[in-house]
Formats: sequence, C-alpha cells, structure tokens
Amino acid sequence: MLKRYPFVTWSATLALVLCLPSLFAEQPQQVFRLSYPMAIESLDPHDVTSAVGSNVALNLFEGLTLFDAKGFKALPGVAERWEISQDGRVFTFHLRRDARWSDGTRVTAGDFVYAWTRALQPKTNSPYAYQLYPIRNAELFHRGKIKDAKRLGLRVIRNDLFEVTLHSPVPYFLELTMLHPFLPLPRKLIRQKGKQWTQPGAMVTNGAFTLQEVVPDKKLVLRKNPHYWQAAQVRLQQLEYLFIKESDVVMVLYETGALDFTGDTHLGAAHVRKYAESNEYNVVPWLATFFLRLNCRMEPYQRRAFRTALSLAIDREKIVASVNQGGESVAYSVVPRGLRDYVPQATARFDPVQARALLHELGFCVDAEKATTVAKRRNCRPLPAIEILTNVEGEEYLDALALIVQMWRQHLGLSLARVRTEPWSKYLAAMRAGNYEIARSGWVADYPDPSSFLKLWLREGGNNRTGWSHPQYEKLLQASEKELDPSKRMALLQQADAILAEELPVIPIYTLVKRYLLKPYVKGFYDNMLHRHDAKTVYIDSVGPGDPNR
Repeated sequence: MLKRYPFVTWSATLALVLCLPSLFAEQPQQVFRLSYPMAIESLDPHDVTSAVGSNVALNLFEGLTLFDAKGFKALPGVAERWEISQDGRVFTFHLRRDARWSDGTRVTAGDFVYAWTRALQPKTNSPYAYQLYPIRNAELFHRGKIKDAKRLGLRVIRNDLFEVTLHSPVPYFLELTMLHPFLPLPRKLIRQKGKQWTQPGAMVTNGAFTLQEVVPDKKLVLRKNPHYWQAAQVRLQQLEYLFIKESDVVMVLYETGALDFTGDTHLGAAHVRKYAESNEYNVVPWLATFFLRLNCRMEPYQRRAFRTALSLAIDREKIVASVNQGGESVAYSVVPRGLRDYVPQATARFDPVQARALLHELGFCVDAEKATTVAKRRNCRPLPAIEILTNVEGEEYLDALALIVQMWRQHLGLSLARVRTEPWSKYLAAMRAGNYEIARSGWVADYPDPSSFLKLWLREGGNNRTGWSHPQYEKLLQASEKELDPSKRMALLQQADAILAEELPVIPIYTLVKRYLLKPYVKGFYDNMLHRHDAKTVYIDSVGPGDPNR
C-alpha cells in the first residue's frame, strides 16, 4: 500500500529541525519565510520548469508587464505603457527610464532583445522557448531553420523603446510577457561569467529583490533591491525560501514561528482538521490539473484503444471523494474550469466494461469473469506489468496513484511492476529522454488562457514528452493563434481539446486547489488562481508583545 507521507516520528522531526539551526535562526521583522517541498532547479529563468522556480524568477526579475492581484490582467512593469497596431501584430513598449539593474545600471530595450533571443537559441535548450513562438520567425529560429537573429520580430528603436512584431495576432500576448521566459537578462554579466552568472555576489537582477544566499537544496535568501524603480513601496527587507519535503517538519516550523507561510507543502487531513476554522487556513481555486502522462512511443501505449481503456477504468469520483476531500473536482480535460468563458471539451467516463472490451479487441487477456460483454479470446497475450514514474516531491499524490493502480488491477487485471521514484531533476530527465511508461504529472497555467494547457501537446512543445502528435490538433492551435474573434477562437481551442480528450496521450484525473497556512501578521499577500506570489506587496505587520510567533 502506497502511503502519502514518509514515516517521520516527532522525535526524528524535531531532531532534523535542531540539526539545522542556521536555517531557522531568529529573524528580523520584515522577513517573509515560506516553504516549498522541492528545491529550485535553477536561478537562470531560461532553465526554469517548476512553479517554485517561476515564482523565484518573478521576484528577482521584472518583465515588461506584471500580474495583477488576481493573476488575470497585465499591468505595467518595466514597460510603463504600450501601443498595439490595428491588426494586433505590432506591440510598441515604452520602457521606464528609472528601471534599473541591481548594480545601478539602466534596463534597456537591448536587454529584452538579448534575453528573448537567448531563450530561442537552440543551444540554450530552454524548455519554455515555445512560449515565444508568437514572435515573427521565432519558431523557425528556434528550430535552426533561420540562423540570423536579426530576422526575429524584435527591434530596438532606442534604449527606452522596444518593438515586437508577431507572425499573427495573439490576444493574450501581454499576459505572455509576464512569464519568466520573457524576463530581461543582464547581457554583459552573462557574457563575462557564463554559467556562473547566477552565483551570489555576482548575480544582477532588476526585480524587487536580489540574490543574497544559496544553501543548496535547503535554502534561498533574497534581499530587497535598493535600485528597484518602486523600492520605496517595498516593505520587506528579506524573502526566504526553505526547501523541505517532509510536511511534518514544515508544520513544526510553522507552529513554532519559524515559518510564515506553508507554501506548496501538502496539508494532510489532520492538519486540515486542526486549522479548518482558523483564519490562518486558506483554500483557493487553482488553474492546475493532475494527470497521468503516457509514453506514446512505446507499446502498448502507442495504441489509442489501450490508452482509452486505462482512462475508462478510473473512477475519478471515487478518487476525489475518498482521497482528496479538499475541494478538488474530477477532470476529463487537462484544461480546468474557471478560465474565462471556456468550457472544457471532454466525454470521458467511468466504464470498466467498455475498457475490458477494448483490451479484448487488442488481443490482450482479461479475466473471463470480468469479460461480461465480449467472448473470451483464445491465444490472447498477457497484459504487461506497468511501471509508474513519479518524483519524491509528489508524495501527496501517492494515495491517488495507489487507488488508480487498484482500479486497473480490479477492472482490467493489470499488475504493477513498480513505482519508480526519482528526484525532480532525474524525473524530468527521464521524461525528456522517453525513459518511462506512465508518469505522474501535473500542470499549472502559466497565463490565464486554455492555450496554456493545450499548447503543451504540440509536436515540438518542450513540455510534451509523450511522443504524441496529431496534425489536425496542430492546425487547430495554429488557426486559434490567428483568430481575432474571441468566440471563434474559443471554438477552435475546444475542437483541439476534444481531439486531446479522444486521443488521450495524457489521462486527466482531477483539478487542484491550493490549501495553505498563512500567519495573520502577514499583510499585503494576494493569492490567485495562478498561485503567483508577488512578494513586493507583502509586509509583516506589528504584533503584540509576547506573541510567540515573532
């Protein structure tokens, strides 16, 4: 039986905390301390793939635009204003003349052109380079079909004036410029230092915070950037990320006042019961989906009928009711509900009888007593024992995986060879190399539009990793990029969504919510459906004397 949490006794938990005194020493007042169950993979925005990496990048750097408090609207960032051409293809950004790097030098249009070109260079191998594909010739340049970067739709008019030309209108382009692949980078420093440019003491940033300290796999400390153009409005002096995968340790630190925010740490049923009525407990909708990724390069996962059988044998209602119990909802599309007026297009259901029939048609053996609608075949071949890849930071999903495996065994006769658990970096590497059968996966919207989920499965998408592609799917998404009429655009996306739901290179299970604890003295903290946390508005309110939390 797979367990959600590793076994950690209270004595072992406390011992671990006591062994790390330097990480949890008494803090000054304007310090915000939060935890993540996984360490950041890189401080280079072009290498980032995780939610924690994106949040850190967006606190170190500032793009042309910023997220609003709800995460749905682009606000002025380094660009104080912009114009859009009548055909929706040309964006002209006016940069703030007081935008500065943390070394005091000016942020210029050239810094954006350098960074975006770097992200698109094939040698950079940035997994999010495809987010820049709306730019004219970006995809051709990224694939090496165009060598001259001057043919990209990027033009420096002057230091504070930057023009971007798209290959076709993209209604959400301003929202894209909020993301980490679109951040400016210090070109002079990178050319001098190479891969060492992100080291403490060397790194130069243009956001509200700068890098002060890195304790590998344990802690990251950011300090207020005095050269940030809005520094006078930033009240926090320090931002600390603690990387702790043991949820029991996180709870000890939170309850003893060494943490202010439990971040992405999974709150178990006991913690939810304890804090359910407290003003410290928060549950917010999240534009995120938990799904299984299938390796469509391998047999029998190459076969749509086999993938469909796996999906039909999963009772999602039972999983949500018995495992989650925290506001999650069943998902039959990778696109969650809540994205403007979009209605996900999926017709999946729980139908184990049909699932067994599909396996029979493929020539697989299914227990005779379960083959109620199809005659038992002779000379059938045995079902393979399946292997599931997951990462060590995904412990909160293990109970759901265990229930899915149980359903496959009960309804299909499938057996589990093993659950292969890898650290985050090796987990990603295995998927990129196609070295897996089924992978526990999930996706959080980068920007509030269905395309954030649907573009994942493009043939050249850096995050596809399934080996699946579909010509009509590609055509529909390409057409949606050119469609200016919002209702017609949504209809094209829904058609693509329907193809994905029928082909099932990924099997959606449920949409997620965020449950976390936040100290009442933390003010100016705004959550949203993207779960983006802009720390520059956060501050620590004064607390009464004798308060054990500070």
